[in-house]
Amino acid sequence: MEQLLENIQMDRDFPFLFYRFHYDENTAFSYYHYHNYIEITLVWNGAIEYSFEDGTKVRAGAGDIVLVNNVEPHSVRGTKERASIAVLGFLPDLVWNGASDTDFSYIESFFNSGEVFENHIPASRAYSDEIVSLIRQIGVERDRKEDGYKMMIKTKLMQILTILYRYHPKKKQSVNRRFLAKTQPVSQYIRENCTRPLSLCECAGFCSYSPAYFSKLFHEVWGMRFSDYLCRVRVETSAKLLRESTLSVKEVFERSGFQSFSAFSEAFKKHTGATPLQYRKRLTKGSYAGII
Repeated sequence: MEQLLENIQMDRDFPFLFYRFHYDENTAFSYYHYHNYIEITLVWNGAIEYSFEDGTKVRAGAGDIVLVNNVEPHSVRGTKERASIAVLGFLPDLVWNGASDTDFSYIESFFNSGEVFENHIPASRAYSDEIVSLIRQIGVERDRKEDGYKMMIKTKLMQILTILYRYHPKKKQSVNRRFLAKTQPVSQYIRENCTRPLSLCECAGFCSYSPAYFSKLFHEVWGMRFSDYLCRVRVETSAKLLRESTLSVKEVFERSGFQSFSAFSEAFKKHTGATPLQYRKRLTKGSYAGII
């Protein structure tokens, strides 16, 4: 199944985005994709349908809210009920610097994926109206851009995150926040070194953990094995080269970090739904327009 990263460039000092969008029955992001940011979507009216890689399906109607973290592949499509939505997106860095336990609580709800995590907040939830009101206020602040609007947006976003922390279902035993703080730089380390042989032992050493402990916690935090994450990063890097360079497919493979062309081609097709050559040909037809 095609699975692509939407890597949106944000202001480093204020990594936040807000946009409005309309869906109808002909609108679909049918490929599985994930973002470099945490996403909160409000359906103003109509209905849209989400599908998540684990098989979870969510139909969100008027007043419903959908939560998606920055590692969760999903697809979205419209329905016959034409929908208007508002989307908030932000990088974890906006509210948590990796040190404070209190600040981590703002985003904890998004990293409690498991049997109790819910992507969907129906309009019927007691705390839903308050979140809807805050999203509306954020939209007004973003549109008017009066003095201090970024401060006001961040304040209202943190109110939303506090409500989620207080009321939204979460595991009794939360994710290891100290490890999450360390996996942010190691994630960057993987991206910077994925084009060469890179082992779990090396990355565990980067975090000062034993390989076994690193492997266990990595899977707990990111919801996938280290090897699967490395493979995905290598495919993303290769896809970027195919989009943005004139390198041949063979030259891209040589820079991919994969040990054989067959492994490269197989992994690429698994994550994008196409072989590297097919992927490049589709680019000329606009099939991947807007995907970075």
